[in-house]
Amino acid sequence: MKLAQQEGVPLVFGTDLLGHMHGRQSGEFTLRAAALSPVQVLQDATVNAARLMRQEGQIGQLLPGAWADLLVVDGDPTVDLQPLAEPAVGIRLLMQGGRVVFDRLCA
Repeated sequence: MKLAQQEGVPLVFGTDLLGHMHGRQSGEFTLRAAALSPVQVLQDATVNAARLMRQEGQIGQLLPGAWADLLVVDGDPTVDLQPLAEPAVGIRLLMQGGRVVFDRLCA
């Protein structure tokens, strides 16, 4: 990943894990953190993925008129990706399409 990034190859974050493997998809954050900065990993999962799918301005960023899912995590993911790598522990609030799906803020 580091070499690809240095050579200008677009990187995006994604998984096709289904069924019993679905719970392991967040492990990709840990794998990427070994080669890339937390900010680069977050960009690969958001704005870079949106760009690859030609969905800039619609997904991948918090912008007026964009479709937004929102995560509230413990800590600062631009410094440490652990809250995303272990979502059962690190994610405090999940909103999808403007609806609260999961809320542990008051717990």
